[in-house]
Amino acid sequence: KIGEIDFDNLNLEKGSYWNIFKAYGNTKLMNVIITKELGRIVQNENIITYLLHPGVIKTNITHMNNGPVTFCLNVIAKMFGLTVEQGAINTLYPILSPENKETGKYYNEGIEEEPNKVANDPGLAKKLWDVSKQILKDHRMI
Repeated sequence: KIGEIDFDNLNLEKGSYWNIFKAYGNTKLMNVIITKELGRIVQNENIITYLLHPGVIKTNITHMNNGPVTFCLNVIAKMFGLTVEQGAINTLYPILSPENKETGKYYNEGIEEEPNKVANDPGLAKKLWDVSKQILKDHRMI
């Protein structure tokens, strides 16, 4: 439930420093907004979108990264993180559960939660969708 959308600074290029935690929070919020907007766009095509955070998982995903932040995150994951199997269950639950058929729902460790209230702003979602689409066009990805 962290993050903010600043259309004048999407890449965090303005300001005195680039903050990894701010970047993470912002991109997660954008992911939530884009997924909810995709669900709205395809709602008449029998396609359901879900948003989820499986939890902190014990993996070796950071094995190529060094530094104090990575070290601390690895210690936290090893002490409190879920196994890969537990993370997989949290990921599959919204898809396989027969009662979860409403598009755009957010799940945190397998439990439905309300996302950041900003994620429910349809005007913001449309703008972020359009800006994202333009960025992809500018890079000849669509």
